[in-house]
Amino acid sequence: MSRDSEDQKKGIIGEIAENLGALFRHLLPGGLILGVARITHPSWFACFDSSSWPFLAVMGVIAIAVGNAWFSVNRYVIHQLVDYLCWLRQLQGPAKGNQGGYLDHLAKYVREVLLNRNVPERARQHVAFRASSVLLIYTLSELSLLAALWSEGGTLTSGCRSRILLLVGAAVLLLAGVLQNIITRRIDAAVLHENLVQ
Repeated sequence: MSRDSEDQKKGIIGEIAENLGALFRHLLPGGLILGVARITHPSWFACFDSSSWPFLAVMGVIAIAVGNAWFSVNRYVIHQLVDYLCWLRQLQGPAKGNQGGYLDHLAKYVREVLLNRNVPERARQHVAFRASSVLLIYTLSELSLLAALWSEGGTLTSGCRSRILLLVGAAVLLLAGVLQNIITRRIDAAVLHENLVQ
């Protein structure tokens, strides 16, 4: 294999790896939401020709819009709430401190991380990818809950057993998401802000 083809493969793989976080944030949640909607509410999609390009293009735009909205709610409501609760409990991680309020500590942490040029780009990407993965776990939990509580009759998700499994799955995913959120918070502090780690 020639050196140029190896470099080209590394370049393609590197570019995919660099954009995985954006994929998790923008397209994947919307695609999952539309998929769950299709499974739980097939009547919503009955009048559409799902094999036509216009339908696929519209669904792609909807997936991006809905995925971004869902991501924003998870990132700036759920994720931030878990971070705030960790801060209240004095858990190690971003914004830990004894003086000032949460918002002051968070602003200081973000400023210091953004200005710290000693953190390798790979480390920043790792933390960002982990955070995106946590948000994806929250999305899966929420979609499981919605599928359990709001499905059309006669669908795969409308039976009692299915609903119980979906509710249990939603609870397990929520707990896993919170645990991963706490772990990611700790890694964030260790990788991006060493003096916060004791």
